[in-house]
Amino acid sequence: MLHTNKIVFLFLIILNSVLIADSEPNNSCAQVEIVSSLNGATPTISRTINGTVHQTSDRFDYYSFTVSASGILDFNYTADKTNASFFIGSSCGGSQYYSNTDNSDTKNPAPFFVSAGDTIYLLIERRYDSSMNYSISVNYASPTFSGSNFKDFSILYSENLRGDIRMIGNTIMGQRNSQGNTVCPSNNTNNADGDIRTQHWDIDGVSSTFNSSSATLSIPEGAIIQKAYLYWQGRVLSNQYNNAKSIKFRQPGAPNYTTLTASDNNMHWTSYGSYYPYQASVEVTSLINGSGIYTVADLNTYAGNYIDGLGAYGAWSLVVVYKKDDALLQNITIYDGYQTIASNSSQNFTLSGFLTPSNGDVNSKFLVFTGKGDVDLLRDYVNISGTRLTRFNDNSIDSTQFNTFNASITENNSYVTSRSPNCQNNLGIDIHTYNVGTSGLGIIGNNQTNATLQIGTNQDAYYLSVFAFATELYEPRVCYYIDTIKQIDTNTTIFENKKFIGEIEADTEYTFDIWISNMKKSSSDTFIETARLVQVYMNMYDVDYSENSMSMQNLGEASKLSISDAIDNDKGEFASDQNKSTWRVGIGADQDQGGTLAPASSFNDDSKKAFISYKAKFQVDENTTTIDLVNFFKFKASFQTDSITIGSDNAQEIEQCLDLNTTASVTQPPKGAFNVVNANFSGGSLNSDSDTALFTQVSSQNFSVKVVALNNDFQTLQSYTGDVNLSLISSPSYTGDESSDQALCDSATSVGSPITIQFNNETIKPISLVTNDAMKSASFKISFESNGVVKHVCSTDSFAIRPANYSYSFTPSTLIGGKEHTLTSNAGTSLYDGTASQTISLIIPPGCGLGADTNTTSITFSGGIDSSLVRTGNIGDYNITVVDNTWTGIDQGTSHGDDCIVGSFENTPSGGLVGCNTQTSQTFTFSPKDFLNTLALQNFNANNFTYISNDNNMSATATATITARLDNNTTASAYSANCYAKDINTTISLIDEPLASEWLTNDRNATVRIMFFDTNTTNSELNATGSSTLSSGQNNFNNGIANITINFNFDRNTSIPDEPFHISRNDFNISVIDTNGVTGIDFNRTNDTNTTFYYGRVYAPDQTFNGNNGNAQFHYEVYCEDCNRTSLNIAGNESINNINWYQNTLHVNTTFGTYNNLNPSALNGTLIGGTTLNTLGLTAPNLPHVDRITYTPHPWLVFNPSNPNATTGDFMVEFTSRGGWGGEGTVDGSDDNNTGLFIHRQDTINNQIQKRMDW
Repeated sequence: MLHTNKIVFLFLIILNSVLIADSEPNNSCAQVEIVSSLNGATPTISRTINGTVHQTSDRFDYYSFTVSASGILDFNYTADKTNASFFIGSSCGGSQYYSNTDNSDTKNPAPFFVSAGDTIYLLIERRYDSSMNYSISVNYASPTFSGSNFKDFSILYSENLRGDIRMIGNTIMGQRNSQGNTVCPSNNTNNADGDIRTQHWDIDGVSSTFNSSSATLSIPEGAIIQKAYLYWQGRVLSNQYNNAKSIKFRQPGAPNYTTLTASDNNMHWTSYGSYYPYQASVEVTSLINGSGIYTVADLNTYAGNYIDGLGAYGAWSLVVVYKKDDALLQNITIYDGYQTIASNSSQNFTLSGFLTPSNGDVNSKFLVFTGKGDVDLLRDYVNISGTRLTRFNDNSIDSTQFNTFNASITENNSYVTSRSPNCQNNLGIDIHTYNVGTSGLGIIGNNQTNATLQIGTNQDAYYLSVFAFATELYEPRVCYYIDTIKQIDTNTTIFENKKFIGEIEADTEYTFDIWISNMKKSSSDTFIETARLVQVYMNMYDVDYSENSMSMQNLGEASKLSISDAIDNDKGEFASDQNKSTWRVGIGADQDQGGTLAPASSFNDDSKKAFISYKAKFQVDENTTTIDLVNFFKFKASFQTDSITIGSDNAQEIEQCLDLNTTASVTQPPKGAFNVVNANFSGGSLNSDSDTALFTQVSSQNFSVKVVALNNDFQTLQSYTGDVNLSLISSPSYTGDESSDQALCDSATSVGSPITIQFNNETIKPISLVTNDAMKSASFKISFESNGVVKHVCSTDSFAIRPANYSYSFTPSTLIGGKEHTLTSNAGTSLYDGTASQTISLIIPPGCGLGADTNTTSITFSGGIDSSLVRTGNIGDYNITVVDNTWTGIDQGTSHGDDCIVGSFENTPSGGLVGCNTQTSQTFTFSPKDFLNTLALQNFNANNFTYISNDNNMSATATATITARLDNNTTASAYSANCYAKDINTTISLIDEPLASEWLTNDRNATVRIMFFDTNTTNSELNATGSSTLSSGQNNFNNGIANITINFNFDRNTSIPDEPFHISRNDFNISVIDTNGVTGIDFNRTNDTNTTFYYGRVYAPDQTFNGNNGNAQFHYEVYCEDCNRTSLNIAGNESINNINWYQNTLHVNTTFGTYNNLNPSALNGTLIGGTTLNTLGLTAPNLPHVDRITYTPHPWLVFNPSNPNATTGDFMVEFTSRGGWGGEGTVDGSDDNNTGLFIHRQDTINNQIQKRMDW
């Protein structure tokens, strides 16, 4: 194995070098000369090969040898001529290790690493027409550590299997105490602490081992080990390579250790000082024998006194994959590598190739093994796809406290204690298992095949070794359903609504209508996957199939199409020799392969069904009265998913989509002297089924029937005098044998108390009754006395009693979007065990652009109650509708007398009939879990300062970003305008004062002086000292997020200035509550920001102009008596004539306010001219002229120490005429040099107001 540029090697000098001669012929690969003295050699050895080559007669020499141990090969080639080539390869004629065709008489390849069993080939070629003598010295030395040999992370193992993965391990390193014993270090001690001395653990009691530790592996009984790998890490000197490769391993119950040696391919290392951190690994699948204590010994690593900042450490980890037939189907993918993360660095790793289910909850765990993490060195972290891995002992939201690798071993959010030693601080070993699926950290989602790991640290250093994902995969549930069986000659339905309703006749042809789908059996079932390439096989037993009678309406087709029995002709065929039908079903199915069956949303989802019909006869005796369909038909299916393949050769048996009553029975009771009929009957005899029909009734609701007395023909009514008892019973399963059926009627027990009816020479007695029970097939039993003997007769028709409606309740009762709740549906009667369709659908308001969020499942009641787990995809109003349209099957359809109204759930009878369905719809509101708040402050107009002001037009802005969150902390996108956002109240409070050094001149504190202003997103509802409550409408929310802006400033006194001060974001607190009571409190306070407030003024000094016009100057200044002028950008900008005032160089445009908020005015007629930010043009009506100019600044720029109510400022202006004469003095008679300096000189001397000369 070649490790180019990764190793610098130590060679031993061999004094007794052996010479090897060129033995001809060795001119080709077929004639390669084996170097016997190197073949099978072990380090350390030195040999020399001498030979001669010639271009025309002996152009090539080939040599080879095979090494029996790993080591370092070093070649040195010399020759007495040039124009030759030298190649070293792992195959004959190859040059994988070295290739040199230069015209040189020396060729020196770099030393390289070889492993035991490697064969090395040498080739020398002469490229010139003369003889050349050459010599090749070969040195073969033992391997050593040097440089670095990292390994990129890649898939070591990946498989979809029913099973799981376990990762156990332990440290080998402890602390030596004052008595010389090895003890667990304290929980704030790291292995590079200069105050501790490290020492190996040795727990096995075996004198021949110098260190040892153990851990317990727990796997289910009967599990089969699929793969197992042992990893270990340590730190050794460079010459301990071979020692580091080996380790001892002992299984549970084994009397002795097994010595394991890592291959050179599985050795990886780097350097730190004079010691080398390394990793070794070996597969140990054959050595794992189930649960128990596994012990590792003689792990080579340094222990002792402090050596450097990395410290001493040593640890091992055992990774085990097992399979078991009754375990969950999982994708297990293991990645290994060797990389280091050092102080103040991070790396990204992309782990690809794992699988997650395409729909449903994601149950996934992430496992990791690293070396050298320290408990007290913080700021190390692992992010997967942007989300940090956290657990019970590393869950801070403060990045300065992150400590992913803290020398602990954890699983299921607790410490792993089943190991020896059992230290909490393991001095540089981390093994962790995280729940990263839906119920855990929520990092891994559906249809995900890769994840990006960002791993970093600020202080620590650690060595990454193994990552693994284990994720549950779901399977399809391809199933069949027998819809109807009809007798062809009479068009009589004998099977529907999951049960037989008529007799089977021998040698009679029937039409079988079935369908194939992919659906859950009940709402409590696990999620199911899409099935592809679906083929269904039906074997028939004691059934005579009618040739070419098949037809199919596949998914997406409008009607049934005939299917021939021929093979590969269409979507099906029939094999007469096996009495087996094959159908290729699903979207995209054709004559060659099956198509795709996505999961059906409910039992009634016809779009996900393939409807199939065929004709056949039952091969039964004519006297057969009972059959079971499951003995006549066996269904199997083949299919595949992203994770599994069920081929046609091992097609699996499939279930009924819903449990069917596949047993045929006769439902005709014996006739007698009485019968019970519906309340609509008014005739004199029972001539038809409609006369004897009993209608569907509603539980706990009064209904009426009529009891009729009959003569011996059991049809004609006749008068009767006497008492009879009427009982409600569950209809017996009659057999067709009169005596047996009479016995069934006689023994039927009453549901509730019998009613006594008195006939007084009457034929009909109307009866009103009520029952709180629900019954699929109810009938009546009439008991009467005849000649002193009590006799019984049962009504000839049966009827259903259904629940009136369902009531719903949730646990927990506070409904949170995205949270798993238990929905309890109560039918109000304990005898109800029906199967119903449950649909939960988001109601989308008008103008709301949300997509549909609907989920339909099948639920099954027990004792009148169903409890199912519900998780909505968003927040909002969800309609819950439960419908049972099968409970009253005995009364539905023409074949059952149309004894209820199909498709209706009406409880009030119409013509005596109620709806066939039990159905209840109710709307529930799911709210956000909470609001996540962030707060940002900005100075006025996003500039660097804000003037203190009582005016909203000069104010700082606080922007609260409010995010509505689902239970898993993702954004509730439905909390949006026109959807389900609500009006909210936001309270912002100033909770901290500015620094005392910044708050000197006005004695009222900040919380008293702060003012809040409305914006276009808020309205003030309540202002209190230091706080304001502002309302904002739902229209501010978009996709669950609202940005609420609040302007603020501080009360300003026109006569008393303030020092500059800062208000920080963390000086505030915010709280939010909406009209439904959802709250959000406080915000993330990291990365604080602040705003800067100045007390400002605009100032114009008195000004004088020569001539009749000029530009008056205005200065924008801030007050500072004892502030930090440099940090506030005002140092060196003192006011021209006032102490404690400084020119504001940041006031660069009119948005900060101006001196001319209103037009300036003159007292004595001065004409007001053009304006700029800092100047005002003035023109005198005549000369000389004096005037007072009044200006009105923006209110935050007004300062008047004597008038707190001032709104203006003023200054004096004087215009003078130019003088008529003047002079300029000179020095030493010169007109050109040393002219006297004139104060305020403008141009020529006669333009000056004052003619003072300065000598």
